[in-house]
Amino acid sequence: MSKSSNYYYKASKSKLLRPILSNVFVALGIHWFFQSILAMDRTERFFKIAMDAFLTILFSLILTQRYSFILSISLGWILAHTINFLSNGHIFAVLKCFGLIKHQKDVMEKYLISMRFRIQAEPSLRWAAVYGSLSRGEMKETSDLDVRVIRNPGIINGLRACYFVMSERTRAHLKQFPLDILLLDGPRLLSSIRHDEPPFVIYDASVDNRRIL
Repeated sequence: MSKSSNYYYKASKSKLLRPILSNVFVALGIHWFFQSILAMDRTERFFKIAMDAFLTILFSLILTQRYSFILSISLGWILAHTINFLSNGHIFAVLKCFGLIKHQKDVMEKYLISMRFRIQAEPSLRWAAVYGSLSRGEMKETSDLDVRVIRNPGIINGLRACYFVMSERTRAHLKQFPLDILLLDGPRLLSSIRHDEPPFVIYDASVDNRRIL
C-alpha cells in the first residue's frame, strides 16, 4: 500500500496533485470526505446529503446525553458520514486504482450479468450502460465496473432509484467488488464522459432487453 507513480487515485488530472493522490490512505480520506458527490446528478446528491443530515441529527440526539452540543454534532456527522461511506460509497473502486483489488474477466462479466438482471427488475430505471475500460475493450484485472443508470421521472422513482443504487454499492462493498455506479436524472451528464468510451448498453426500457448481452 505504498506510493507508486503507476498507481494513484484519479480524482484529478493535475500532475501537481499526483504525489498526494498516490497515497492510498490520502485517497481514501479524500473519497470519504467527498464520496463522489460532485459527480452526482441532482436527485442522488440530494439523497446523499439528506441521509447524512438525518443520521447526523439521530446520532447527535443520542450523543447529547453525554457530550456537549458542539461535540455531539461533530461526532454525529462523522459517524453519519462514515456510515454513508460504507453503505453508499465506491470504496473498492478507489482501491483498484492502487492495484489492491483484482478480478478475472469472467468474474467481472458474471457480476455484470447479475447486476443487469437486477436493473431490469427495477421499475424506477429506464436505461443503463457500462463505460470505462470495458466499453473501450481494455478490461484487465485492476479495472472497475463503471456503470451509469438513468431513472424514470417522478419523486417516487427518484427515491426508489437512489435506494437501488445504494443497495448496489453496499452489495459491491460486501463482495469487495470495484463498482463505480452513478444515478442520473437524464442523459445530460453523459456528455462529460470520454469520447472514446461508447456506451455498452445493458438495459433499455424502450427495447426488447432479451437481445442485450
